[in-house]
Amino acid sequence: MGRIFFCCLVGWLAWPAWAAGGVISLQTSTTCTLIGDGVRVEITVINAGNEAAVNLRISASVRDIHRASPVRAKLEPGKSYSAPLWIHPALVRPGAYPVKVLVEFHDRRGHPFSAVSHGSFIFREGADSLVFAQGQETVLHRRGRLTLELANTDQAGHQVTVTLITPNEFRVRSPEQVIRLKALGNERLAFDLDNLTALAGAAYPVLAFLEYDAGGKHYTSVAETRIRVKRAKNVFQQYRPVLWITGLVLLLAAVFIQRFRPVRSPEAD
Repeated sequence: MGRIFFCCLVGWLAWPAWAAGGVISLQTSTTCTLIGDGVRVEITVINAGNEAAVNLRISASVRDIHRASPVRAKLEPGKSYSAPLWIHPALVRPGAYPVKVLVEFHDRRGHPFSAVSHGSFIFREGADSLVFAQGQETVLHRRGRLTLELANTDQAGHQVTVTLITPNEFRVRSPEQVIRLKALGNERLAFDLDNLTALAGAAYPVLAFLEYDAGGKHYTSVAETRIRVKRAKNVFQQYRPVLWITGLVLLLAAVFIQRFRPVRSPEAD
């Protein structure tokens, strides 16, 4: 069984997680090789930080087919870990297909972290997507909304499936949405997010997979953006306007009472 198509390195991801007393920074690269009816997805993770990542696991998904590596007990700083994963998706149309990559780990105190990355591969014949998306960094505390600007640069309209890929620290209420893009059209798409375990002050990369079929081929493009978790305000910062107004009202009331309080005459004594 020979090698048919090969997809080289499509990207890397450096994601720092502030652990107790150090920083875990994982750089992830993905290589996809199509052999026969299977895809060999090899993911390499390098710890470029100064703190070990604990209970490291790598997983990859293609069209709802999921494979995961054995758990690596510890990945020390400067060390790498590679996991070859075999996936056999049922593909019919030639074209380009995305691979979702998820890296899960803990710091030495047991706090869970995760990061997403991606790869892609060509099945039978290449297909260059004419649909793209761009997202701005989303800032949230407990809940928020991520917005994507979609653009169709094709002379024909397309029905596009958009899938938002986030780390485990977030929940997307409707992660997959289908939208109809007119020829040379633009649309805006919003995803509602819940913060489950994301840390305040940290930034998390997220991905959007855009897929559609046209002319007997499957097309894919990937958009990258970030979610930043803002720090919660303390009580004074959160209610400062109310406290100022309340204080002013009390002050005016005290002045009013002092000014118009009846004065007792000496004869009353």
